[in-house]
Order: sequence, then structure tokens, then C-alpha cells
Amino acid sequence: MPHHSRSPDEGRRRRENERPRRSICDPNNPFQALTANEFLEKFRISKSTAVIVLCHLESSDLTDDEFPLHLQLLSTLAYYGTGQCASAEAILGVSGTAVKLLIGEVSKGICRQMKNRYLFFPNHQELAAFQTEFNNIVQIPNVIGCLSSIYVPVRVRLGREMGVNNIYYGDQFMKVLVVCGPQGQITHIIAQTYDAFHDWEIFCDSMLLTRLTTGEYGDVVLIVDETYPTHPYLLRPVDSPTFPSDDQFNISHFIVRYLTHQKFQVIMTRFPCLTCGMEPLYPTNLDIVLACAVLHNVCLRCGTPLPSPREPSMTQNEEQDQRHFYTHVMEE
Repeated sequence: MPHHSRSPDEGRRRRENERPRRSICDPNNPFQALTANEFLEKFRISKSTAVIVLCHLESSDLTDDEFPLHLQLLSTLAYYGTGQCASAEAILGVSGTAVKLLIGEVSKGICRQMKNRYLFFPNHQELAAFQTEFNNIVQIPNVIGCLSSIYVPVRVRLGREMGVNNIYYGDQFMKVLVVCGPQGQITHIIAQTYDAFHDWEIFCDSMLLTRLTTGEYGDVVLIVDETYPTHPYLLRPVDSPTFPSDDQFNISHFIVRYLTHQKFQVIMTRFPCLTCGMEPLYPTNLDIVLACAVLHNVCLRCGTPLPSPREPSMTQNEEQDQRHFYTHVMEE
């Protein structure tokens, strides 16, 4: 009997018949079913901010997928809020590799469609405003940003090839270097996959330092900590203060770094995936970090409220996985 292959359109119609497509106005949809505060706590951004993101994503190729665009976004935001794919699976009604691929594609879409508008180094007019704001904080002139860094953990699991069944083993870390503006906005980001280089080793090869060194931004400086070397465009604390003015400068330097870093820290509160240890996505989780930075800036610009902090905790299954793993090791 001859084999008749289905066309792509036939396959899509079949899947649509199997899974009802929900619209943004569906009463069972989170946009309708959740209150404003419930939506903020679950998805970590407000409904109005989510609509702004959706408007940007409408021109992407994500609209051709079998899932409605708003459910693609909400499932990805649920992952950002927990670092667990199960959060996305519950929204889409599917499980497995498809969810991980979708989260990765939505994250890439956010970066492609929104990065140039929401995450960029300020132009000359904006640089002047940054310098004024930083100078108003602690009277240090020409400052246009503070360099901060974080380690973002990504879970590592042992698979069947190790004789165990998907056991939690530990975390690998991505080193993320960011330049923060006076309100904690991110103007430049560098993420290094699984290699814990020192901040200076990462930054010295960046295009931003090249532009600063060639004078593209004029006579400006970035606030850095004592681990950076002396450099004309990097303002580090005085190592061995000998004059009262040195002590005063170090105090001012510490205050501006502390205040800026505190404002930047809200990105970890908004997107706990950056601290709790994300489930790994193929081929990399770097797009997740960049997408969170973009959304962080969107929330700052829109005045989006900050949701409640989520304490990172080990689930019961993970505790059992660890006990089984260590029992397996001891038996060996």
C-alpha cells in the first residue's frame, strides 16, 4: 500500500485540532485569569510590560509557531522566574525537548527584536546626562557607568551514561560582566560561558574598551574596583591613601559603586533564574542572560513594580537525587 506523507499544513492543522489554541482574550488565559499582582508575581513583569514585549515580538518568526505568541512569551517568563522548565511545560501543556527549544527561541527573539532599543551604550547627549547624575550622587565628574559582575549558575546533571538517571550533580557558572548606569540600567553586557576569568581579562578584550581608548566617547571614565589595573578610562580606588583627599575619594568611590550595584541587583530579584541555577538549554543559556538584561531595562523604563523575592531552594526531588547520587558514589 503506497505511503502518503502529510504536508506541513496538514500536520499543523492536526496539532491545532489536538490542542486548543488560546487567544489573549480567552478567560482561561493568564492575562485574563490572573489579577495584576498575581500576574506580576508569577511572570515577574506587569501585564502592560508583557504587552510591550509582545508588540516587539510580533514582527519575529515566532508568530509562525504552533503555539500562540503570548503563551510562548509567558512560558519563557515562567522559566525566567524559576529556572525550571516545568514552569513552562505547565503553561503550554507539553513537556520535553520542545519546551527547551521554545524558551531558547523566544529568548533569541527578545534579543534580536529589542536589544538595539533597550540595551545599548548611551550616545553623547545621554552620556552628558549620565555624568550629571553620577556627579550629583557623590561629586565625581566624568563618570558614565559602573562595572559590575555576577556569576550565573547553570545546573549540571549526570545522565544515563554515568549509570544514574538524570541526577543533579552541581552547578557550572557563567561569568557576566555589565556596565550599569546611574539608575541601575544595563548599557553593556559581556557573558563568558563556563570560564571564570577575572573581570579585567574579560573586559580588556571588549569592543567597549577599544572605543573608550580611542576617545569615541570623549573624556569619560568607568568606576571599577581594585582588581582592575590603572587605566586612563577606568577609575579605581586609591590603593594606599596618604592624604585626606584620598580617603574622601575612596569613600565617594565606594558609595557610587554601592548605590549603583544595589540598583542593578533588582535584576536578580526580578529574574531568579540568574541565581537559583537554571536548567541547561541547548546549545547555551547565554541568550537567557541577555534577554533578562533587555527585559530589566524595559521594566526600568516602564516603571514596572518589582515582584517579591523568591528564595532559592532545593526541591524535594533534587534532595532525593543528591541522596541517591551520594549513596551510589559511596557504594562504588
